[in-house]
Amino acid sequence: MDDEMKVGNRFLIRDFAGALAAVQNVKGDTVDGLPKALWIAEIQIKLGNPAAADAAYREAEESLRKTVAAESRRSRAADGLTERYHRIKLAEVCAALGKREEAIRLAEEVLKDSPEILDVTASRGFAEVAANVFGRAGDLDRATRMFRNLLEVPSNVTRFQLRNSPNYDEFRKDPGFAALVMEPGP
Repeated sequence: MDDEMKVGNRFLIRDFAGALAAVQNVKGDTVDGLPKALWIAEIQIKLGNPAAADAAYREAEESLRKTVAAESRRSRAADGLTERYHRIKLAEVCAALGKREEAIRLAEEVLKDSPEILDVTASRGFAEVAANVFGRAGDLDRATRMFRNLLEVPSNVTRFQLRNSPNYDEFRKDPGFAALVMEPGP
């Protein structure tokens, strides 16, 4: 298994020290097309190192802003899918940094720019990340509604994922979200 795969796998099984070691072994500045700093930030949060996480989030923010700016110029001639993906990940970073208004604005823009009529799979993928953004920005009611909608249509979101992924540890403290994930179903 290559180091990029190890990062995500280690993170999901909550081997955060192993995930950090794996991300540091990845050659280059990206993991799965995203700044390594974003992975490092998420891992440092789980390791209980908020100062290291904050520094890594700021590095990821700078990298994503540059990427989005460059891709915005190119995407006029293409479908803009990659630019929207990086923009929604920038929204996620902004939410983690406490930039609530910007995070919500960016997520809403990506959702508006990605109607299901154009690409159902991409639209629902962006909706999943947007729900995460809204939850991180403090609007867990909106996040829960969005996750409920994604559970009711074909998407990559499952209750198993929402129950178990480290990404949703904080969300599960919310009674509405906790009730959603405990409902019967996959």
